[in-house]
Amino acid sequence: MTKSSLCLVALSFFLFYSSGFCLASEVIQETYTQVVIREHPKTGKPYVSIVPAGADGLKDPLAAQKGIMKRPDYRMLDPNVKPGDIPYEGPYSDSKRIYIFAATLATLGLAGGGIGLLTVPV
Repeated sequence: MTKSSLCLVALSFFLFYSSGFCLASEVIQETYTQVVIREHPKTGKPYVSIVPAGADGLKDPLAAQKGIMKRPDYRMLDPNVKPGDIPYEGPYSDSKRIYIFAATLATLGLAGGGIGLLTVPV
């Protein structure tokens, strides 16, 4: 047998046996989940939930959200709104306190670095 005929036989065996792998499917025939359509408690719109297949009595994960949710004030995104037109109800920190905190952190960082350099043997 010549070298080219040996390569041809090897190639034909490879192509014959590898064609069986092309018939395989990545789709699982049996799924272990099911699709449940539920109603959102706040909006009343239906939504889809994927649950385990054998779980018939699973409770709705959004059932506990019956209270009214406060929506954000979208007027803050309007470029024509002047500062102070929208009342701010969140936490507030004085800028002087923030600068003192930043200076304290910088001082402690420099002091710690200096102490670290002094303790390193030369």
